[in-house]
Amino acid sequence: MKTALLITTLLFTINIYAQDSTKSGTISISKKLISEPGIIVENMPTFQGGIDALLNFIRATTKYPALALDMGISGTVYVHMIISKTGEVTDVTLIRGIGGGCDEEAIRVVSTMPAWNPGSQRGKPVAVQYTLPIKFMLR
Repeated sequence: MKTALLITTLLFTINIYAQDSTKSGTISISKKLISEPGIIVENMPTFQGGIDALLNFIRATTKYPALALDMGISGTVYVHMIISKTGEVTDVTLIRGIGGGCDEEAIRVVSTMPAWNPGSQRGKPVAVQYTLPIKFMLR
């Protein structure tokens, strides 16, 4: 009898806890979706003119840093940015760099990009997080 009462009490307690947890979890998730940029949305942002235009812009705008040339530094710099609801590139930050001035050059190039076509979710423009790899290769 005592065992049945104890099990019933435990099940009731766990059930109440689970309901409270789910209810507050739903609220925090919906707030997050409204206030923070998405990572994956229905329609991701695109560069004006497509991927070829993006690659051409990066090639034309990027200058290989003299220090990186002198030191023989090559590799990939990863830059994080947010494409705003209007398509502006904002909040440009370095995720992983290679040094020799390449990190600063990648940030400069991404910061000077023209507006993108914004991403959208349920037909409405939304801000989207985007990571862009920029390769520095010696020839």
